[in-house]
Amino acid sequence: MALAARGDTTGAEKALQTVDATADTIGAAFATGAAGTPYAQAGPLLVKAARSTLAGSIALAKGNTAAAVRAFEAGIAAEGQLPYAEPALWRSPIRERLGGALLRAGRASEAETVFREDLRRNRGSGRSLFGLVKSLEAQGRMAEAREVDAQFHKAWRHADAPLTAAGL
Repeated sequence: MALAARGDTTGAEKALQTVDATADTIGAAFATGAAGTPYAQAGPLLVKAARSTLAGSIALAKGNTAAAVRAFEAGIAAEGQLPYAEPALWRSPIRERLGGALLRAGRASEAETVFREDLRRNRGSGRSLFGLVKSLEAQGRMAEAREVDAQFHKAWRHADAPLTAAGL
C-alpha cells in the first residue's frame, strides 16, 4: 500500500504478485490458527479484501479509476462475508476507498451513496464524513455539505493530520 501511495506501481505490483502467490498458504494458516472458532473460514476472505484493496490502490496510482472501482467492489464483497467480530476482522473500511475513487471519476452521486453506507456501518467515521462533504459539494448541495462538514470537524478535531480528497 505504501508503494502504491508513493507512486511506485512496479514495486506495488510485485507485492501484489507475492500476495497472489501466497494467498492459499495465508488462508490455510489463518484457518489452522482459528480452528474451532467461527473465524476459521475468514482467512481467504481477509486475503481477498487485502488483495482487492492493494489492486485498487495500484489502479488509482496508475490513473485507472474504472479498474480501481472494480477492485474495491470485490474487496467490499469479501469484507461483507466476514463473520461478525469485535473488533472487526478487517479494520480498514474499503468503502472509503471506493467512495474516493468514485469522486475522482466524477461520479459524486455514487460516491455519496457509498459514503452514506459506510457511515451507516461505521458511524461517525471522519474519513467517510469528509468524503460525503466532498461528494455533496461536487453535486452543488452546499447547505447539506456545510451540515456534514460540521460533523466531520467534530469527528476529526483530535486528528494529528489534515485530510484531503487525495487521501480518500
